[in-house]
Amino acid sequence: MSQDRALITGASAGLGSEFARQLAAGGRNLVLVARRGERLRALADELAGKHGVEVDVIEADLSDPATPEMLFGKVTERGWHVDFLVNNAGSEGPDLLGHRAWPDHRRYLELMAVSVAGMCHFFIPPMRER
Repeated sequence: MSQDRALITGASAGLGSEFARQLAAGGRNLVLVARRGERLRALADELAGKHGVEVDVIEADLSDPATPEMLFGKVTERGWHVDFLVNNAGSEGPDLLGHRAWPDHRRYLELMAVSVAGMCHFFIPPMRER
């Protein structure tokens, strides 16, 4: 099988799992990323069995600033080429004015904005070169 893959963040539920289902149905190999490893593994087994594609799982939290670079390192180390990047990870954030814990807001902003930019920073240049 091709080493080209779609990498989908937030793939354990909702739109992320739907993106995975549709891409797998089209014959695309996948790298699924989310915090909930058990759900990712169940989805990976379902899609690999149903569509005969390679589905790899990386359990990771994109609210951690080191995660985009770590993901790029793992993908590169394994010799995979990501030719579709679906930046889908996200969550409902804390109430900015009502919830006063800044670390919660910082993690939310890391997840919703900084990690998206980081994933593009690491994954898009090799896609453009290919």
